[in-house]
Amino acid sequence: METRPVLTGVSLQIDNQNIRVVATDGIRLAQHVVENVEDYGASPLNVIIPGSTLEDLLKIINDDEGSSTQIEIGQNQIRFISDGLRVQSALLEGTYPYVDNLIPQVYISEVIVKTERLLRVVERIAILAGESVTLGVYPSGILHLISRTADVGEAKEEIPLEYLEGEYFRVAFNGKYFRDILRAIDSDRLRIRFAGKERPLVIQPVDMTSSTLFLITPMRTQDGG
Repeated sequence: METRPVLTGVSLQIDNQNIRVVATDGIRLAQHVVENVEDYGASPLNVIIPGSTLEDLLKIINDDEGSSTQIEIGQNQIRFISDGLRVQSALLEGTYPYVDNLIPQVYISEVIVKTERLLRVVERIAILAGESVTLGVYPSGILHLISRTADVGEAKEEIPLEYLEGEYFRVAFNGKYFRDILRAIDSDRLRIRFAGKERPLVIQPVDMTSSTLFLITPMRTQDGG
């Protein structure tokens, strides 16, 4: 995991059409894009907000459906105003990594699976076994999750897929990081796209109105998986 100061922050990019929020630590990436927003008549912005500020903000602001949060961005500071509450923070200095070339545009395989069921399995695997979890997709339409450790042995579970297109694949990843991604997905089903052993695994909610995307970088294993 990279430790550059900018990677502790969240990139906020705003132009006259879109709002784009990106967070990455060098292993995982999360992106959400709000498209075709109302033209607010200001200059385009590209700033980095401390991740700790946003974590604290989410704990205290009112997230009711009718509530709203006003954001004021200055040269070096950002201010959030919600229901009379004001939270102000300095922005992080530096240049956020260019992430567009990290997102695969061509995929070898694609599967769809129920989010809650996969989350429960990953949580069990992560507790019983080691850090590395291998995900395998087979032509039978079954998703296999396996983790092996010297102390515990092998933990293995299977999940039926709702959709499978493309080739069989197997890839290893950090189970804890994958679990965190699944917990953040607000959708009954999710799509997993495989672009090759050296490319990140792409995870998206199965919701045509959503522009949320997650990436997780594969781990190298002794058998090359």
